[in-house]
Amino acid sequence: MGVFDFLSNRKKDIPEKKKGQEALPENVIKTSKPAIAAFEMVELKPGVILPGFTVDHWPEIEGTGLPSVAITAVPLEEIPPAASKFGGYPYIPVGFPYPKDAGGSYMYPLAQINFSEVPPVDGFPRSGYLQIYISAYDQMLGSDYPDLQSQKNFRIFFLEENEIAVHQTDFSFLDDIMDSGTLPIQTSHRLSFTEKEDHMGMADVRVEMALGLKVSRMIDRIIKKYPDEDENILYQKFCNTFSGRGHKIGGYAGFTQTDPRFKNPPFDHYILLLQIDSDEEIMWGEMGVAHFFIHPDDLAKKDFSKVMYTWDNG
Repeated sequence: MGVFDFLSNRKKDIPEKKKGQEALPENVIKTSKPAIAAFEMVELKPGVILPGFTVDHWPEIEGTGLPSVAITAVPLEEIPPAASKFGGYPYIPVGFPYPKDAGGSYMYPLAQINFSEVPPVDGFPRSGYLQIYISAYDQMLGSDYPDLQSQKNFRIFFLEENEIAVHQTDFSFLDDIMDSGTLPIQTSHRLSFTEKEDHMGMADVRVEMALGLKVSRMIDRIIKKYPDEDENILYQKFCNTFSGRGHKIGGYAGFTQTDPRFKNPPFDHYILLLQIDSDEEIMWGEMGVAHFFIHPDDLAKKDFSKVMYTWDNG
């Protein structure tokens, strides 16, 4: 039985996760004690704070570490054109052929990542602008099942800094699109970035490929160590701790459904380019999450023509 089967069997036994449940306590234990309570927060290494029940398994967990960049998105009406953002007008040169969807309508500017603002991550650009557009009139918001690479209703561009000598300022043609009430992002968000190490995303296909039954055995050992704690609460806390959720670049992806790369050989080696999660201001269906995956070789070439785009519902 693999991780995905284990999760499926356990999910029916745990209470539904409520919004805000993953918030960490303010008090963090920075030194180990002879007996660490299951839910005490322990700083296992600088910047890595996990519940006490993970301490005995830290060597295994640490071995799954992947470089990642956490994204903080703050609603803001006025954002500089070249800044990283969700929503808001893009930074494009005058005369740029603005993308249209399959129905001939202008697309919504979903995201712009200015990589000069992003902490360096191996394999990712150090400068330039990644821009993602989606259809405002497509029921699936541009994601085309089963052809998740079809860019007929979503589009990705990458512009080098020297390609934008004079940037466009008139976006009046987008007035109707920007006011659409069907989009996951209703207001522009300024982005900031924090370098982090991501560990063991429970729903990410790479955990299944790398660890398999080890994760389920780890959870069983934790449950046995803390017999006075509710088994379902321990399990849920473990899953929340390693959910992979949040806005991010790289690292492990988080899902409300199954990873679309799972048992899908063409995409086995695709990595997370960008994840846009749901929060108080951003909503994919009912607390879902959107993903953009890319092959590392394409990323190295800055070729975004074969990106896989999908989002799942809550």
